[in-house]
Amino acid sequence: MSRSVRLSAAAAAAALVAALGVAPAAGAAQTGCAQAQASAASVPAPAVGSAVRCLVNAERARHGLAALSASERLRAAAAAHSADMVARSFFAHVSPGGVTLTDRARRAGYPGRTLGLPAMLAR
Repeated sequence: MSRSVRLSAAAAAAALVAALGVAPAAGAAQTGCAQAQASAASVPAPAVGSAVRCLVNAERARHGLAALSASERLRAAAAAHSADMVARSFFAHVSPGGVTLTDRARRAGYPGRTLGLPAMLAR
């Protein structure tokens, strides 16, 4: 993975935390989310995803919203899109051929009505 892709992923994660209005340390203390205080580089990727999902769900609960759960179909679609971006040297939600997040989710068999980022989360 190139340095710019790593930096972009780190920036996206920081933006998510900022958008939630939860600092990692405060979120972990208030929610009990495992690995929420850990550096993303120091734990396996599934643990990072679980920590982010936990923090997002804690914030959703504060606002009376239903929790999100992991979707294997969306995870697989996201992984395939990531591999495509690396293989074809682009970094975007829409592929050079015009394939969108919704297109990828439908092709993966995702039956949900709504989509959002991170794509691994679904109702």
